[in-house]
Formats: sequence, C-alpha cells, structure tokens
Amino acid sequence: RGYGMVYPVETTRYETSLALREASDSDERRRIARATAEIVDDWLDENSTLFIDEGRTTLLAAAHLRRDRRLTIVTPSLPAAVELASTADHEILLLGGRVRARTLGTVDYWARDMLSGFAIDVAMLGSNGISQQQGLTTPDPAVSAIKSMAVRVSRKRIVAAEHTKFGVHSFARFATMSDIETFVTGERLSPSLARSIVHHGAGLRLV
Repeated sequence: RGYGMVYPVETTRYETSLALREASDSDERRRIARATAEIVDDWLDENSTLFIDEGRTTLLAAAHLRRDRRLTIVTPSLPAAVELASTADHEILLLGGRVRARTLGTVDYWARDMLSGFAIDVAMLGSNGISQQQGLTTPDPAVSAIKSMAVRVSRKRIVAAEHTKFGVHSFARFATMSDIETFVTGERLSPSLARSIVHHGAGLRLV
C-alpha cells in the first residue's frame, strides 16, 4: 500500500489472480521469462515435448519461445493453450479437469491421470516457495499433484521464479531442489540461497 495507490500482494499461502499478476508484471519477472525461454530453447529439438505450468511467469516464458519449429506442448493452463494455439504451429494438449478460477489452470485426478501417461522432454515450472528444508511448495494440494506429476514424467525440469519465492515455503510440496536441473531467478537472490541451490546439484541463472 502507498499513498493513493494499492499494490497486489502474493504470499506463499495466498495466490493472487492471474489478472492481478499480469497488471503487476515486474522487470525481474520479464527478465526471468526471457532467460527461461532461452534455456528451454537450447534443450529442445524439433518435435520435442514441453510441459508448461500454470502461472504468469511460465506464460510469459512461453511467449518468448522460438517459433521456427513444431513442439508438442502439454499444459494445465488455459491462457497458455489459447496463446500458443493462436500464435505458433505447435501441437497443444490441454489437460482436462476442474478449472481453478484464480489461475485458469486445470487440476484434480482427470488432469493428473492424463499427464501420467506422457513422457515429457522438458517441464517449465513455477513455484510459490523454494527452500532448502521444504523443497518446492505451493498453497493448493491439487496444484501440487499436477506439478509433482510433471516432475515425475519429465526428463529435464526448469523453474522460473522471482527471488522473493526463495527461502520461504508453502503448504504442499511437489519437488525437492535436487529434482530440478536449473533455477532461473533475479540477481537479488541472496548468496546463501544461491549456494544452497548449487549444493543440491542444480544450475542457477541470475538475471
């Protein structure tokens, strides 16, 4: 809050809506999205499979992916499916299930079971909390179940998250830090948290 203005606040236990996140996109978030797309592009070949998580940062990253090849993209995110189906020549698979009004992401056993039958090359994930003790967490167990399955069925995993998501935790764990190949975050990440990421064998890109 400030004089004459209000800013949306997201904590590890409360999620803001996708519309509020879009209205409050930070320079850091945009830099993270571009850097994440660059790394993912290096990992993917023609006809590779990509999981795109629900959330604003992964949606921004998806928009920066190269358009000169055809991918099979699996996502629980309605906005990501609409954006990519209308702007690129990809095969888009939208996971079925209950739609969360706050993020327009699909969850529950329909989405989880559908995802379990795939073999994904790269998973592009977001997280509400990332800590050495609790791993990667999110407030909603239904969302955690989808993220956890994406981690399980993917060959490589990248997490795009602002530096404020590190050193905190939420309710439902979906991965450990060692499950992730690369974290992409802002350059304001504390040195101690950066060391803990490297200690767990993950790559780290600060932007």
